[in-house]
Amino acid sequence: MNAKAFLKMCRYELAELASLRERQAFLRGTLLPAGLKPKAVDVQTSGNTDKMSKVVPEIVELDKAIDAQLERIRDRQIEAERLIGTVDDGRYRALLRWYYLHYPPLSWAQVADEMGYAESHILRMHGEALKKVKMIVNDSK
Repeated sequence: MNAKAFLKMCRYELAELASLRERQAFLRGTLLPAGLKPKAVDVQTSGNTDKMSKVVPEIVELDKAIDAQLERIRDRQIEAERLIGTVDDGRYRALLRWYYLHYPPLSWAQVADEMGYAESHILRMHGEALKKVKMIVNDSK
């Protein structure tokens, strides 16, 4: 697997984790009494259903999925950090960390804002950063 594909995998795993956590928060919100629910959680229920018996098992399964995802992410993040750490330019390292390792994942516009550059400049820098990583990976073979 090449460096870009590896880093993308890190990003996708973080996005999946964010999705699992959003679903978990939503389900937990459905268990709250109506007056305590966050505004984003608006679930209609009939008075005769037992929400707990339906929702809690799904929350437990999500907890297991989140734990497994965190385990995969931890191992991959260690390797990604090692790879990014070999890039000699601090701006490139920061860009790669912001885009590929930040949780929750950031868009290019958000990375540009965090770094104080225009998005078009960030995209050019990203290409250069990936070239540096590719050179490092090729040199280590």
